[in-house]
Amino acid sequence: MMTCDYFGNTSLRVKNLLYNFESQLLLFEELFHNADEAELWANDSNLQLQYLELLEQHNLLESKNKTTHLGTKDARVKSAPLEDYNLIKRKDKIITTQGYELLSLIKNQSYKIDNEFLQIDLISLFFLKVTLNFSKSPFLLQKYLEVF
Repeated sequence: MMTCDYFGNTSLRVKNLLYNFESQLLLFEELFHNADEAELWANDSNLQLQYLELLEQHNLLESKNKTTHLGTKDARVKSAPLEDYNLIKRKDKIITTQGYELLSLIKNQSYKIDNEFLQIDLISLFFLKVTLNFSKSPFLLQKYLEVF
């Protein structure tokens, strides 16, 4: 039997998935709120450096890359799943309605509440829903179902 402990890059490790998403959404909320209107999310931008620093300060990334170019790549890679799941729009500097929905589900401890009909918790149901609309691959859910 095949064991899968992450989906894509290491930011998506199952063990820390919910914590990573929640922590990053809260960091992006802070980053976007404090960002100047002229600041852009672009390769090697100041905004990416600020996000990289936030990740390191909150122990969400141990970057071995201290150069600007490689460091901001870490910031882009770490945050890409949030954009792929339509939780944030980095270029627009916003957390989406879906992102705030996830934060609300976490705050209300919805991983403890089951959907009686489907017999899964509400956080799992949320991820099932967003996986159906995954921006990089419209067939992501089907691919995962084939694996399992």
